[in-house]
Amino acid sequence: MVNFTLFNTSTVVRNLQPSSNYDCYVYAVNQAGYGNRSHVRTITTLVTPPVVISAVQTNAVTARVTWQPVDKVFMYKVTIQNLYEPTSQPSVYNVTNTQLDVGNIRPCTDYLISVSSYNSFLVTSEPTTYTYTTNKLTPVSSVNVDYDCTTKSATVSWTAVLGADSYVATVTPKNGSKTECTSRSTSCQLSALDCGQLYEAHVTPLSGNCKNLVNTSSVFFQTEIPAPPAAVYLKQVCLTIEEAARTVGTEAGQQPQRTGIGHP
Repeated sequence: MVNFTLFNTSTVVRNLQPSSNYDCYVYAVNQAGYGNRSHVRTITTLVTPPVVISAVQTNAVTARVTWQPVDKVFMYKVTIQNLYEPTSQPSVYNVTNTQLDVGNIRPCTDYLISVSSYNSFLVTSEPTTYTYTTNKLTPVSSVNVDYDCTTKSATVSWTAVLGADSYVATVTPKNGSKTECTSRSTSCQLSALDCGQLYEAHVTPLSGNCKNLVNTSSVFFQTEIPAPPAAVYLKQVCLTIEEAARTVGTEAGQQPQRTGIGHP
């Protein structure tokens, strides 16, 4: 039992136990003593809110929210608000376990997640809040370049990024202006790239107005100048007059004739 002596008509009672019933009544006191006890008001404190809320993105448009269970609680209220659209109605879910898969998640967006516990009278506790930022478009894990000097073109390819709907590949020479191509797949081709140059290729994933600029992935590649023909050798062949005549006759389509030159 807790007693208070007050000189006004309200007070705050602290350190109450959650999910507990308390009987509250008041006595009026003057110089003559105590008056009659007031009617009893039974107050039921709220249940404990969940703790340790976390969220992880499971695919491009879905995230899973989890939290620790609360003793003797069989249902929870989950509210999700897009902080970039504060005037929109939040999504509200009643959940009977300790996780929720949420759809229509947008990349590069902040969400305020609130989780409350229901008591046996379906009265919710104070919420526990958690701010979750969806996928910030991680960089592509690898970039490859296939260059063809005869056409002065390069095909840039890369690995896909979760949540990205397009990519920008940029090729920049050591000295010169950059060349770009945009693709909704994982490769694109750039042209007018001179041979014998050192280039750097960057790939930036995009999703709407969201882009990964800090962690753009890159790779250097050297365009090769076609090699000259192999060394030309001059072979000297010494023939006798008879062999020379036979060779000339054969090349002219004639039957080789025997000559007496050089023979007694």
